[in-house]
Amino acid sequence: MGLFLTQNGDKRDKASDGDNDDIDALSELVMAAGILGEDRVGDPEQEHRLSAILGHYDADMRIHLTQRIVSDESLKPIKINRFCERHGLTGAEKKVVVSLCLGRSMAQHAKDHFISPNTARTHLQRVREKTGISRQANIVSTVLA
Repeated sequence: MGLFLTQNGDKRDKASDGDNDDIDALSELVMAAGILGEDRVGDPEQEHRLSAILGHYDADMRIHLTQRIVSDESLKPIKINRFCERHGLTGAEKKVVVSLCLGRSMAQHAKDHFISPNTARTHLQRVREKTGISRQANIVSTVLA
């Protein structure tokens, strides 16, 4: 019988048998969120390690971890990186995408990054060309989908 860590750090005896389903579901969420990386999904050794790690937490902690994994805020950087890599965006173009996802205007973006508004608009235009998305709102919704 193993010990589990609770959310507040207390230890308690092994949880009920239904927790294995919770562990499996949380493992799938972790993999779906890209935390393992696509090259490790389906790797039995990695999945075994993940199950062993998650097995140390009680159900309340696994729920808390699941909420953090699926939170839009925690996934936003992963989604932005994947979008930018998929479309071959440069560093400057990625900064534009980040600013758009944060709800900033191009004028604010230019000021934040010490570039002219024309340069910011040029970077945005390149993002539009590379992605085939013409509206700023559609860029954001596509990135965060």
